[in-house]
Amino acid sequence: VNSSLSIKIGKKIFDELETQDIISSCPLCVFNYRYVNYKTQSEYKTKYITDYLLEALKKE
Repeated sequence: VNSSLSIKIGKKIFDELETQDIISSCPLCVFNYRYVNYKTQSEYKTKYITDYLLEALKKE
């Protein structure tokens, strides 16, 4: 796997977003987005959907 290519693709996805938050139901995707965020020093927040739901339930 070409790590630099993966980071470029992830950064392109970040650049096309209209929000700073990413919610995913795929644990591997969350890991990869967080890795790209770390490597590119971006400020995107990536959450696994169950973490997001748990936070929402705690607010009620």
